[in-house]
Amino acid sequence: MVYFIQLFMTGIMVGGIYSLAATGFVIVYRTSKVLNFSYGEFVLLGAFITYLGLVQLNFPIWVTLPMVILCMVVVSFIIERLILRPLVGRSTVINTIMVTIGLSMTLRGIVRIIWGSQHLVLPSIVPLTPMSLGVIKIPSLYLMSISILTVVLVSLGIFFRKSIKGIAMRAVANDEMGAYTVGINIPRMLILAWSMAGVIAGFTGIILANLSVLHIELKNIMIVIFPVIILGGLESIKGAVIAGFIIGLLEYLSIGYLDPIFGIIPISQIVPISVLLILILVYPYGFFGIKEIERI
Repeated sequence: MVYFIQLFMTGIMVGGIYSLAATGFVIVYRTSKVLNFSYGEFVLLGAFITYLGLVQLNFPIWVTLPMVILCMVVVSFIIERLILRPLVGRSTVINTIMVTIGLSMTLRGIVRIIWGSQHLVLPSIVPLTPMSLGVIKIPSLYLMSISILTVVLVSLGIFFRKSIKGIAMRAVANDEMGAYTVGINIPRMLILAWSMAGVIAGFTGIILANLSVLHIELKNIMIVIFPVIILGGLESIKGAVIAGFIIGLLEYLSIGYLDPIFGIIPISQIVPISVLLILILVYPYGFFGIKEIERI
């Protein structure tokens, strides 16, 4: 029973990281309807900028974090303004997807040129001693990820419901043409959405880099994030959060109970993709996705 509880708690904590990452992706899709296949590289970039601040420039963490936020906002602004905005109204969905795939390769190449392909170690930003809940051990970094997720969700809730810009972003997400007719500056809302997603990706990268070594393959987080997004629904932040916890829980229960049975076959790595394939058949719009029905 203790073993199950340990796996359950770890799965929930890791699911919080997946939820955090998926939230940024959903914000961009809700506002701009762009499937950003370069989002994994945004996470990667945030992690390496943190390494730049903490290790190469020897900045303290309270200087490095604002630097990461500023850099991710600038990168997001440049990408939205110079690469994606010219495509608005001039390209199909598949063209936009191909552009984001090309963007992912470009960002990955930039990271490889600047920092190389070797494994790097990011200094721990939280105490290494795990927190004890009776016989259950919870790493401090997992608790930090849940704390960041909570702060992000509360901030987004207040922003989207109370602020003028947040309400404007909701209007753009619900009806872009209607938002335009009442005078909402849609390009400004798109920049804001991309900047918010970039900052969230940066925080996700910091957490993931602290969990293990820092490497170019950190971008593979998208293999897990896509099932989370599909499960929750492409336009639902609430769905992304719930789905992140579900995928994290399934992954760690698989690690604990299925991987020892199948030996060299990493069943836990197959679980997210298997869930994605099943969900496309059973819940094509996800749990909280918007169903679009066309009548002929």
